[in-house]
Amino acid sequence: QEQKEKSLSRETQKYRDLAEKLKSSLLEFKIKVGEKGQAFGSITSSKIAEALRKKGIEIEKEWLPEEHIKSTGEKSVKIKFPRDIAGEVRIRIEAE
Repeated sequence: QEQKEKSLSRETQKYRDLAEKLKSSLLEFKIKVGEKGQAFGSITSSKIAEALRKKGIEIEKEWLPEEHIKSTGEKSVKIKFPRDIAGEVRIRIEAE
């Protein structure tokens, strides 16, 4: 029982550390934008997870909201870790 609690405690701390690391992260993406401002393509949870992986932050795609971001600018994306731990990462999307 005690061993299980220690394991859960370590896991919880791991997710808290990841959430803290995300606070200082900014991910940058480029998307093609037409003359009238319409986006061709979008930024998906898969692209965000992959960009985080390249920065050495391993998260599961399922922890991200299923959204397709199609507008330029800066946004915060919420991440729901297991153990009711939440974090967010800032992303910046620019026209290509």
